[in-house]
Amino acid sequence: MKITARRAAIAAIAAFALVPASASGAVKETYTTVTSSVSSGPTDCNKMRVLKMGPTTAKSVLVLVPGFLGGSGDFRVIGRRLATKFKSLQIWGIDRRSQCLEDVYGFSTGIPKDALGYYYFNEALNGRHFTPPAEGSAGVEAARTWGLKTTLEDIRSVVLAAKVGGRKVILGGHSLGASLTTQYATWDFNGKPGYRDVAGLVLVDGGSRGTFGAAPDQAKINEDISALSTGLPFSQILPGAPTYLTGILPEMAAVYATKEPKANGALQGLLNAVGFGAFTRPVIAGVGKLTNEGGLGYGFDRDTSPASFALFHMNMGSIKEPTVSTAAGGWTDGGITDLADLKVLFGVEPGNFVEWYFPKRLGIEVGAATNLSRNSITDNLGLRPWHWADVTTPLYAFETGLTCADRPAITPGDAATVTAMTAWINTHKTTDCGVLTGARSFKTGSKITKATFVSDHNQEHLDPLVARATSNKFQTTLVTYLRSLKVS
Repeated sequence: MKITARRAAIAAIAAFALVPASASGAVKETYTTVTSSVSSGPTDCNKMRVLKMGPTTAKSVLVLVPGFLGGSGDFRVIGRRLATKFKSLQIWGIDRRSQCLEDVYGFSTGIPKDALGYYYFNEALNGRHFTPPAEGSAGVEAARTWGLKTTLEDIRSVVLAAKVGGRKVILGGHSLGASLTTQYATWDFNGKPGYRDVAGLVLVDGGSRGTFGAAPDQAKINEDISALSTGLPFSQILPGAPTYLTGILPEMAAVYATKEPKANGALQGLLNAVGFGAFTRPVIAGVGKLTNEGGLGYGFDRDTSPASFALFHMNMGSIKEPTVSTAAGGWTDGGITDLADLKVLFGVEPGNFVEWYFPKRLGIEVGAATNLSRNSITDNLGLRPWHWADVTTPLYAFETGLTCADRPAITPGDAATVTAMTAWINTHKTTDCGVLTGARSFKTGSKITKATFVSDHNQEHLDPLVARATSNKFQTTLVTYLRSLKVS
């Protein structure tokens, strides 16, 4: 997409946020840019987009890095809440540079059918058509090189901007963003260890040191990097579908659920027709229909969403079945995350929830550096996680059930698997799984003396970012940790 078109889209959406900040209280919210120290690709790609929540006069800044396929909008719900808990804290959610490739113009009007026509049916919106990035374009070719070094330099540009004026900076991340946080802390930035930039480290259901498995061997890394030379260099999790649909689908579903909540699900038939029936339920002889709210909840609740889609799961509620079988089913909250907050998480611009074009090279190199040690693999890739043993920064780590290898999976529609999951949770409340095992290993190999380890295996991977305040163990314990760092 042309840079001018991207800027026009951002301006249009900024003028019409689908869910205003006032919906969660009077929290000041801006979407701005920080220029990176790295120049790679179109000029617009060298500007890191940052969602800022809280007072501009804040003396402390919590900089949060999204995970795999994540965007700055991941932190909108929790960021607004934290901003109301502290008088002098600002929360910054980072968008990676690949966000420059997104054409979000289809959401600029706030009208769901405009987005549907623009992205699915090639309909013009104000004379403009959706054109995804293609091989040979400057942004796509540059993205082949957007790995760990580029990303950490980008994050550091944001961290240093946050430090201006003597502000205290705490760095954290969710999922792969937590991996990037530990790698930032150990990274050698031209002789300066990354941990010295920050006053605290926050790992939200992610990290290094085997959190997500062992580091790949050199042969596998060479094979994966070699494959980046052709095709689109972006990760794909919906088989057979364009990568951008991973971002467009959740946002479009949230917009429909916000604007037309009780209407028959506009995407239900489409999902079934294009091969994504696992994210909704079939309609047979007029029975099984969902409203837009029901469809949104069904697609992402852990009891009904595909087990393979666990990175997007939440513990939410259930379908509210209609009194007439041919009517559409709605949604009833009943878990720990409310549908109203999910709408905010997925359906607000600017600063969206999903990164449409996640660079494969970044995922490869994050895995290669997971041991946080200098070795032949990291040297061959030019990676610099050299300072693990020196890290002294206070650490906070939170774990959901995602990395618990023996946690039973739920099969949609099978009540017995829900019962098995509940039983497992009740007997494994203090069990360390991948996240806390990795976090404890990170502490053990460092000079960290102050560390907080928390788990709630009843939470799904996205719940820490959006679960209601009274049910969110992550939120309450993070507040305590931040106060221990003298955040006021």
